[in-house]
Amino acid sequence: MKGRRISELLYLEKYRLVFANYEEMSELKSELEEYGYDSDRMNEGKQLYVKAQNLYDKNTQETSEAKEAYAIFEQAFEQLVKAYGKHRKAAKVALMHKSEVWETFSIKGETPRAYLPFIKGAKIFYNQAITHQEARPLLERFKITEAIAQQQLSAIENVVSLRAKYEKLSGESQQATQDKNKAFAEIDKWIREFYAVAKIALEDKPQLLEGIGLQMRSQ
Repeated sequence: MKGRRISELLYLEKYRLVFANYEEMSELKSELEEYGYDSDRMNEGKQLYVKAQNLYDKNTQETSEAKEAYAIFEQAFEQLVKAYGKHRKAAKVALMHKSEVWETFSIKGETPRAYLPFIKGAKIFYNQAITHQEARPLLERFKITEAIAQQQLSAIENVVSLRAKYEKLSGESQQATQDKNKAFAEIDKWIREFYAVAKIALEDKPQLLEGIGLQMRSQ
């Protein structure tokens, strides 16, 4: 991805120079006008370049925001996984002689690895730690108190909220990527046609071709 962004930056700079030098190099402008690339035609291309640049900047920003949101979510989720794993292990010992309630507490078998089943199981566990009258005193011996359970339920809600924020930003980033790619395809198509004409128009003037980012191969 990093290599692709560098490549896109190089293309954007190449496009920028095309339109900047067209305005600054009078001879270049004069030669291209004879082949239909007057100010109006060049402005059409420039608008495509500006659009691609703006969408590139937007995509870069939204991708960065999505990565930051994921890092924050990941940290909170890892803390929750660690705490829940410790409490789940302790609960199995606390309720060793009451295996009939293991299913009620969602502690039978291994801890779910997938996000949604994990969240569901953790919610059930901490809610039961608060409401299950028979199990509460047994859990409290292992420091799984009502206050701790409430604290963990709040942590779960925070993780769910952070996950939702990340998914929203990730979706926006993906859309921005699609928009940017479409804009790049549009300016690339325009530039390819422009270069094809320029090679004919400036065939005998390699210095002008260099001004728009082209170098003629030696015959």
